[in-house]
Amino acid sequence: MSKKLLFLCAVAVLAGGIWYLWPRIFFMRDSLPGREHEDGLPKVTIENGSVVYCRMRADDFRFPLPRGSRARPPVLESGSFDQVKGRIEVELNDANERVAMLYTESMRKSVPRGGYVFASPIPGGLQISFQYFGDR
Repeated sequence: MSKKLLFLCAVAVLAGGIWYLWPRIFFMRDSLPGREHEDGLPKVTIENGSVVYCRMRADDFRFPLPRGSRARPPVLESGSFDQVKGRIEVELNDANERVAMLYTESMRKSVPRGGYVFASPIPGGLQISFQYFGDR
């Protein structure tokens, strides 16, 4: 009788350990250290008034804003473990289609693989759309 009880206890402890560890091992293994339990991710902020910073559990994505621009608060449209999509409006004197094209082209050459930044003119500045998918 005591061997059966010991066996059942061992099975229960093993099952409980697997139930507890399974999602932590297989779903959070790609998280950057310290981000496993960080709330509010993904999120988008502005660093130093000139860099858009997207923070996700498994990755970061940054890109500079046009020189001389003043950013409005960014809008996070969607995001997950390693992807983000959003937009930001910036005030910029003399913004036009050419400025938007030049900025978009410079971002195409400089953002990391999986990232995309596109600017279009709006009255008084630019609307910058961005997205990043870390598995590309």
